[in-house]
Amino acid sequence: MALQSRTFSFLFFAACAVLVTSKHMEPNFRGITQKLIRRCQDKGYQPPKTHFVFNTSNSSLMDAIDNSPKFLLTALLSSVMNRDPLSRIPKTSTDKIMERMWNCTHLRDMIVLMKNSSENATACYMQAFMAPISWMILTAQDKNNTDMNALNMDDFDTLLWSAKDALRDLPSSAFKFPPKVELEKMKRLISALWRVHANIPKQNRARVAKWAKEQITENYFNCTMKPPSGSDTEKNKGKPVNRCKPSLQWLNMEAMTMMGPYLSDLSPRDIDSAPKEKLCEFFLSAKFNSTLSRGTRMSPSLGKKWLQKIQQCFNKKEQLAEHIEKLGPLACFWYKVPDLTPELSSKLLPELDGCDHPRIKQLKKKLIETLMSKDNTIQMLYNLGRNVTFSKDQAFALIKRKLGGQKCRNISHEELKELQSMAAGLPQCVLKRLKAADVLNDPETMENIAKKFSKAQKMAMLQRLTESVTASELMEKVPESLRERLSLNFLKNADVSSLGNKTWNKQQALFLAKKVKDLHKLPVLRKYISLLRGVSCAIIDKVAEGDTLTMTEEFSENQQFLDKVAVKCAARRLFAVLEKEREDYFQTITEEELDMIPSLFLIYLPPSRVKDLPDSVCPTFLDKMEEVNMTFLPRAAPSRPKLLQKALDCLTEGEALSTLTVDDTSRLRLMDPDVLKATLEDMALCRYIPADHRSDLIQLIEETYGNLSEFPQETVEALWPLLSLDDSAVSALPNQPWMKDIIDDMRPSLNNVSEAVNEKFFNLTVSESTTARKRRTVRSVSSTTPTAAIIEELGDGNVYWTLGQLNMIPIEVFRATVQVLGTPTGYSVEQLSVLSKKATETFGSVSTLTEEVVQKMGCINRGFSDGDLEKLPFSLDNLDAIKSCGWTEQQMRSMWKGIATYNNLTAQKLGVTEMAALNQFMCGLSPNEISQLNKEAFKDAVGSLNDIRCSYNIAKQLKSLAVTAFGEPNTWTEAKVNELGNMMAGLDATELASLNTAVLSYIRDTTIPLIPAENFAALTEVQLEALGSDNAAKVTTEQLNALSAKQRAAIERAAAGSLVAKTTSGAPSLSAEGISFMKLLLVFLLGFLLL
Repeated sequence: MALQSRTFSFLFFAACAVLVTSKHMEPNFRGITQKLIRRCQDKGYQPPKTHFVFNTSNSSLMDAIDNSPKFLLTALLSSVMNRDPLSRIPKTSTDKIMERMWNCTHLRDMIVLMKNSSENATACYMQAFMAPISWMILTAQDKNNTDMNALNMDDFDTLLWSAKDALRDLPSSAFKFPPKVELEKMKRLISALWRVHANIPKQNRARVAKWAKEQITENYFNCTMKPPSGSDTEKNKGKPVNRCKPSLQWLNMEAMTMMGPYLSDLSPRDIDSAPKEKLCEFFLSAKFNSTLSRGTRMSPSLGKKWLQKIQQCFNKKEQLAEHIEKLGPLACFWYKVPDLTPELSSKLLPELDGCDHPRIKQLKKKLIETLMSKDNTIQMLYNLGRNVTFSKDQAFALIKRKLGGQKCRNISHEELKELQSMAAGLPQCVLKRLKAADVLNDPETMENIAKKFSKAQKMAMLQRLTESVTASELMEKVPESLRERLSLNFLKNADVSSLGNKTWNKQQALFLAKKVKDLHKLPVLRKYISLLRGVSCAIIDKVAEGDTLTMTEEFSENQQFLDKVAVKCAARRLFAVLEKEREDYFQTITEEELDMIPSLFLIYLPPSRVKDLPDSVCPTFLDKMEEVNMTFLPRAAPSRPKLLQKALDCLTEGEALSTLTVDDTSRLRLMDPDVLKATLEDMALCRYIPADHRSDLIQLIEETYGNLSEFPQETVEALWPLLSLDDSAVSALPNQPWMKDIIDDMRPSLNNVSEAVNEKFFNLTVSESTTARKRRTVRSVSSTTPTAAIIEELGDGNVYWTLGQLNMIPIEVFRATVQVLGTPTGYSVEQLSVLSKKATETFGSVSTLTEEVVQKMGCINRGFSDGDLEKLPFSLDNLDAIKSCGWTEQQMRSMWKGIATYNNLTAQKLGVTEMAALNQFMCGLSPNEISQLNKEAFKDAVGSLNDIRCSYNIAKQLKSLAVTAFGEPNTWTEAKVNELGNMMAGLDATELASLNTAVLSYIRDTTIPLIPAENFAALTEVQLEALGSDNAAKVTTEQLNALSAKQRAAIERAAAGSLVAKTTSGAPSLSAEGISFMKLLLVFLLGFLLL
């Protein structure tokens, strides 16, 4: 029977007692509260400045509350927002206030007042404190079962309402649930978790899904799916545990409805637990699409499993097509679509627009080409508007038909809106003729089309818009995708007073930050927070000592605007200020003080300070390591292994790893196999694994799972991100048809795909597999003739065809797939020769090739002779797609001559749009032609040319033009150095040595390898150390060999990103004493690899 409300206070006392005695009591309370307070500030709410924080007519209630909420809120805000970070917070302030709240005498009254308050600002700040406390009380457990089950529904709802705002910020250590919850409370709790599904980490989403599954089976079927444990009998006082049968159909209609977006976090095996009739009913209802659409992107294996089960609801594949609008995200896994009517094709295309799987891209291409092939269906594509994104080639074709052969005709704004989904195909000459007023007055359309533009298209539109409005008005009105192309030369005339809420690229932020007065003062910094990319170390060092911690919090809350240089300088400033107040600050630091340091800056703590951290701060330290973004810390940073060591020491409850005996370490092999496997599968989520440890990791995987060649599909899929890092492991994996599916499914999610993976995919695609259950051997593929289907499926993998196979491609197949064959950039010279010859056999001699054919041929054009390249009809609109094909310097000279002839251009005629369109082919201009370029146009185009890679001789000529335009290199600012990009490689030794040390970290990392070694050696030790970690990581072996021992040491310090001028060379090895048994400890490194 539900407890009466008069027992509410007793229950709170009991629950609070549990929390107070717990060693993990509110480990991250302050951090969650600070984030919630920040959101109140973002909404424009000012912190209450009066003790009368609630308006209520119930004066007797307020009078009855000893130490009332109105006092507690003011005191708590003061302690959190106006704290003195430079000294310990006295026990008599915050701790006493928190003790009163933990006693919970008035918590319910405070929540009720907060919920009913008409003052949104007050309620918002009050909830910042109430939310984490309410969650901890809800999830508190003890031997007396003082948990949410002991609360009546009104009390439960009160706490849940209060806790909801904390859910998205909970660390994993606090993201836990009671083992058994009453059904109605479980429903309401998981419903509250729906709203944070997209904001919590994958591991926590999986935890919710697992917990919900367990609650459903226990509440509805009176059985458990939890694995057996030795304590089951003791917990149940000898009663046998009723375990669910594997065949239990637990995922019924009510369960699917209840789980909501967490359906996308189930395992494929769970979907087999859905009764067919209930699943079909759920799919045909409106709930299915809306439920899964609220979830995050599911794994390919889960998506294909859902689709497979749903297809069983229909007797024929064609019947499923009649319910396309109900598929939602499952459309991304519908690889084998039956022939569709034009109407159904036009319905399916929008559903596929957000899909990135290669097979879906092929399907989308097929559907579009089918609709484009007929005059009576092509209008359907135009009618789809912004709901479909077209490839550049498709966009070109659609625009060409719309313009009716008049490539540069004027188009109305209504036509522009109709064409926004295919804006990538709009000719530059059309954009230069748009009516500026119409474009600027329709920001939505302008943003939609600008996102699809190339650099040259953006410059063409900006060129048109700048003719009609002032610089400040243009920067205020254009979207970010256009604003990022504005040059520093253009920005010099801008008024920055109203631009603080805009987003800027790095060079723009560096430039504009210097135009803002008093940016080191916090109110000004908050106003111009989007300029953080431009906040230099000099500005950071000016921040008042008392504002330093608040500054780092502002940085931490706006990481999207930060770079490593600013983080490093801010961390150095913060640590200096803290240790100035107390010399042994980090040796005697408390959990509360550690919690006040944003995680982003804690990782920059010098190794000796990390070692000094007391064991008492371990819970907070581990929470911070879990949430931190480690990409800001250089991979060679000496603090990385120290942070790892500290985390491991904390996990072993203070026992130093170096003191573990051989017997201790051997016991690690006795870990529960399920735990070991789960940990390895979690490690597959790591963004980066050090190369030195990959072989150890593969060995541990083999010891745990067995022979790689016998891995089942489920194991390969779970561990694929780890297995794909080792070429030998990839080669050893089974050559089964499902192996190809896994590679195909996973490639879009991997940062880098190795040659071994690509080659395995190629072999699996073109070979026939045997039917034996043993490891299948790939038959020789050298005799396979490429077909259109295989070429389409391979995509960039077509580079693995032999010369003989490329020569065997039938003419009709080459004609149909030339666009696919022309996309890869990795062909050898010999392969290109065969393909270009095949092109002339198919389309005719070079002199007869049309602009459309040349565009489709893409990188195959590289196979033509220099003389033939001068004859090819390349439009300026088509150059963006082929700029990265790997052209030689001589080929670029020939290309420039052909482009100039075909487009009636000379060097003197090149404006900002033409330079942006030429991009990489600017390297084809002769030194004399470069000297003839329009200096003003060059000033505005330089930001669109900073990624080109020219030979040193050409880069030197472009540098000379830059000197003419911007002055001597020793006068160049951080912003100018960053804007010039790879043109900086054209500086000679004297010019490099003359650069101000402060600008060196703003040289782009792509520039470093392009600098000749003899010129690079002219940099001093101080300059080399100032390069920064990203640039130091790009230094080539040839450049290093040209340096002295002291210069190389400076590079090592730069790579480590040290906060002090001198430090140990490089990062200590993880195989050092105490961690020599690395392969045995890998299972503990989830979340703590810190890489």
